[in-house]
Amino acid sequence: MDMARSPRWKRLDRWVVGLGAAVVLALSAVVGGVTSGGAADDQRDGTAGASVAALGSAPEPGEAASRATAIWEFWVTTAAHLSGAVGTNWRTDLEVHNWGGTQASFTVSLLKRDQANTSPDNRTYSLGPGQAVRYSDLVSSMFSFSGAAAIKVSSTYDSLIVTSRTYNDQPAGTYGQFVRGRPLAEAVGPGEQGRVIHLTHNRSTTSGYRTNLLFVNATTASMQLNIDLYTASGAYLGRLQRTLAGYEYKQIDRAFESVTGSDVTDGYAVFSSPTAGAYFFAGASVIDNRTGDAVFVPHEKVTGSAPPPPTPSPTPTTPPTGSFGPITFATGVNSSTGEPINPGTSFAYGITRLYGIWPWSGVTPNTAFRFDWYRNGSAIGGGNSTLPYASGIAWQWTDGSPLPLGTYQLVIKVNNQVVLQGQCQIVSGSTPTPSPTPSPTPGTGSLAFRLTWNGTNDLDLYVKEPNGTTIYYNNRGPTSTGGRLDVDCNAGCDPARMCSTPIENIFWPTGGAPAGTYEFWVDWYKTCSGPTPTNFTLTVYVNGAVAQTYSGSLNGADSQHYTYTLGGGGGGGSVNMTMVTPSGWSGCVVCNYREVNPPVYQFLSIYYTTHVYWAVQNTGSSTITGAVKFGFYLDGTHFFTVSYSNSSGWPAGQGLVFHYALDTQSYISAGTHTFMVKADVDNAFAESNEGDNTCSTTKEWTTIVFSPENGSLPPGQSAGSLGVPPIQLARDEVDVMPVEHLELVVPEEAVLPRPPKR
Repeated sequence: MDMARSPRWKRLDRWVVGLGAAVVLALSAVVGGVTSGGAADDQRDGTAGASVAALGSAPEPGEAASRATAIWEFWVTTAAHLSGAVGTNWRTDLEVHNWGGTQASFTVSLLKRDQANTSPDNRTYSLGPGQAVRYSDLVSSMFSFSGAAAIKVSSTYDSLIVTSRTYNDQPAGTYGQFVRGRPLAEAVGPGEQGRVIHLTHNRSTTSGYRTNLLFVNATTASMQLNIDLYTASGAYLGRLQRTLAGYEYKQIDRAFESVTGSDVTDGYAVFSSPTAGAYFFAGASVIDNRTGDAVFVPHEKVTGSAPPPPTPSPTPTTPPTGSFGPITFATGVNSSTGEPINPGTSFAYGITRLYGIWPWSGVTPNTAFRFDWYRNGSAIGGGNSTLPYASGIAWQWTDGSPLPLGTYQLVIKVNNQVVLQGQCQIVSGSTPTPSPTPSPTPGTGSLAFRLTWNGTNDLDLYVKEPNGTTIYYNNRGPTSTGGRLDVDCNAGCDPARMCSTPIENIFWPTGGAPAGTYEFWVDWYKTCSGPTPTNFTLTVYVNGAVAQTYSGSLNGADSQHYTYTLGGGGGGGSVNMTMVTPSGWSGCVVCNYREVNPPVYQFLSIYYTTHVYWAVQNTGSSTITGAVKFGFYLDGTHFFTVSYSNSSGWPAGQGLVFHYALDTQSYISAGTHTFMVKADVDNAFAESNEGDNTCSTTKEWTTIVFSPENGSLPPGQSAGSLGVPPIQLARDEVDVMPVEHLELVVPEEAVLPRPPKR
């Protein structure tokens, strides 16, 4: 039969290369031709698979039973139902069109992120000739799944077209990217490269763009993936390596931050695999940090093996100053002290991460350096970084699953000159797996953000300072303000870095935390051995006291972004709110049924307004800027919050008297109660003394109602008989401290419930 003249083969004859590749994959599975190595990240496109029968002529009548059926697969590189960075909400719609003349059945498979998907969750459908169908938000609506995934559509019919749209769903509308289902002919295979261009990355999360790299293994065998990153001028930035299980989908968020500390205005990525029989799809999402608008850039296939990282041309250099090394190799490192865990020069086969740990001293702070790893003389990875201080300890690592046998070398360069190198070996044998170590003690200081979670998965804490600097595992600090990451548990799923109770902690020493709004979130870096989903808790500490707590659950995707505003005065104890008792007052908190001057207690009833007076002095050394909130407590229960706008600032040494008229019947029942006022109830300010900002009074609220003839006085008393004139709210009548009136902040019922009536 002439394929070119057969309607059945009309579309097939454009896929000859793809079918040949598909046959190789099918045969390698039969004979067990499986190789392993490397690592990877998210997003897939492509088709995989056709039987040998698809290469020959179409079967004659009666031959079908003796031949295998061709399977046509369409790979959609990325799909999602999740909340992403900077307030984004990602959703995916899938469209399938049957252009043929007969009914076509097809199967949709969900390939979840960061796991093998050789037995995926499937759904099967049928589509009439000439028809199209759209599945809105299919990750959730079809599979009831939340997270990131790739989609594979397979059919015994070659008459399907598959497209998708992944978009950021916002109240004002959507921003989306088009991702089509790609056939296997477009997969990157042995001896080929996948080049992804038009990439931009800015470290800021509020301006510019971010680049997330996406890739998927199009075979059922494990494979290694190498990703080399360059600037548009061809300057080599570094290599990322990932290992992909069968049909595994991965994603590397903000990929350029792993190889450079600078913004990349224009760059590109080169994907390749040294694994025999490997086929994969790659791409990138370039996302506008301001709007959440995303553009999908698929790989373009280039024939030829990937070149080694370029050697820079010789340039005049300045001899580096300071001392470096020596390098200690180990299977783990204490992230708090830099001490090596299981150090040595020879390691038994089976380890998944190898560290090179080295000290430096006598250098100019922020000195740039380059590191490169070699195995048996061939480059396997590297990157650029800086030495932030005059002295310290640095470490780099290389990953594998496990790392292959061989001689490993780490080379450190400053000013393009080798300043340090060392080598070790991985040999046959077995290395005992270290037991999880106790979690290091995290720092607290004046401000701390702490992440805790359950299990062995690697979660990462990110904190963005008010000045825009983001602290995380690749920018540990200390920053210019003193903030730094001091505890990083479960890093890279390395058994030597597992903690019995995983913690990540970012803190500022006393006196260092600047005032302003901090943005913080949790990044799902890598799935280790579970559990999935993973529960987490985020806690904000101010001077060691809990200010805010958030809890959630992650399943392969990042958390939402949270914010915390630290009050003015520079943080770290340069401001302090102290409850004081002015001259003539009966206490630092006074409750009465009417306004009097000076404030004294006369009488209280649940049927009359409770006038609350309290006095506070800024005993710190700096001006308090920003709104100050005060909490009302009844018998130890926080039931009410009021706010002072503080629009003009509260100078050091100044005292203020506050007054609020409380609706008694809504909050207080008859009886004797302890009424307390707490300054800075939301811990928005890092005070030098958190123990002197409360004051309380214990009084009885009666059920007495005044008789009409006495107006607003208790029975048996006349105006003036109490000996205290009614207060006039003019400032010039207040001794030393001005009177300030407050606006009510209505609490949410779930947070600050009203006390029950008794």
